Amino acid sequence: AIIIQHLKIAILTTQTIKNYQFAINAFIKYIQKEKPDLQEIDKTNIKRIIKDYKAEVKYLKDWIVGYFCRNGNADTMAVIGISGGKDSTVVAYLCAAALGKERVVGIKMPNGKQHDIDYADAVIRNLGIMDYQINIKSMCDAFYNEIYTVLDKDGELSAPQIKSIEYNLPPRMRMATLYAVAGAIGGFVANTSNLSERYIGWSTKWGD
Repeated sequence: AIIIQHLKIAILTTQTIKNYQFAINAFIKYIQKEKPDLQEIDKTNIKRIIKDYKAEVKYLKDWIVGYFCRNGNADTMAVIGISGGKDSTVVAYLCAAALGKERVVGIKMPNGKQHDIDYADAVIRNLGIMDYQINIKSMCDAFYNEIYTVLDKDGELSAPQIKSIEYNLPPRMRMATLYAVAGAIGGFVANTSNLSERYIGWSTKWGD
């Protein structure tokens, strides 16, 4: 199931650079090298997805249009946190294709310096969407200062407890930032969660 999910993501992501066949060839080489014992049913599913990807893209675009029509209006914007990774790239592409690029806003939210922010810039540039950059470092630092002053004034928090706080806070700050922007411009936040990551527990509740 996770292999199939990642193939779907690869197919959708490459629509932004119009290089679908490259993604398919690369994926097939990966399967041949890393998954020689792949079950026949998975091979069948892969072939089906390759054949039907256009239909799936159309289905997703129609769903986005329908959601915005039912819950918003012709001016409602899609607000998306853009990291440059495959999940936000897929969502940005689909929203731009469904709604038009003028109704999509990409929000870059580095925590201090983001070494790979060029990828986010490339997605925004290729799609031609509006964008803002809001650095969340000062927000996170202020939170850490307050929470540690109260909960860790005697140095009692363990390393795992501190790790839990500092791993999960930035995604939640990004969530709050996206909803603040959406409220300010009259938009909807577009979810960029990855089902395979949620399945294995690698996600932050209420986080972006």
